[in-house]
Amino acid sequence: MRDFWGRSIQRIERWILAIAPSRSRSNVEVGIMQSDNEPQREVSSPLWASYVAGLFDGDGTVVISYNSEKRRYQQLVVSVSNTFVPVLGKLKSIYGGSIDSLGQPRRNLRAKFCYQWKLTGRQKQLCFLQDILPYVIIKRQRVELGLAFLQLVRSQGASKERLDPLEVTQRHVVAEALRVLNKRGI
Repeated sequence: MRDFWGRSIQRIERWILAIAPSRSRSNVEVGIMQSDNEPQREVSSPLWASYVAGLFDGDGTVVISYNSEKRRYQQLVVSVSNTFVPVLGKLKSIYGGSIDSLGQPRRNLRAKFCYQWKLTGRQKQLCFLQDILPYVIIKRQRVELGLAFLQLVRSQGASKERLDPLEVTQRHVVAEALRVLNKRGI
């Protein structure tokens, strides 16, 4: 199988392995819509972290989503969208998360399918955002707000206890700041 420019997929995989070495070839092969609960975290090099930060600056996002039932809880979601699955597979092998197909744009039938790597879970998100923070340029404020939100979230997960009004206010301030930054045109 060849890509648009005539390069073989194996050649592309070798190139990915050369710029970001992994433990095995199977880390590059990605199963779409599979979740990885416990990734084998490897220490990322500054070169890889800067590459991922550039990828995130161009195609990444940090959002706070709400539960649809009366906005009961908030969840931070970190994601990167791209048409090149092996890069997203490398992100999945290092940080965990899942890769979903977003489909093909309806306007242009010759366009490539787009895929999204989505990272949930406080510890995984902290690792990823802290790794890319020194290198992110365009979306630095979003990354900093994401880290601030994660500091406000309790580490033990969901709890039956009510939050302090101050905690609720702090979370809403961070969520509103992220919403304004993510608004189109900004």
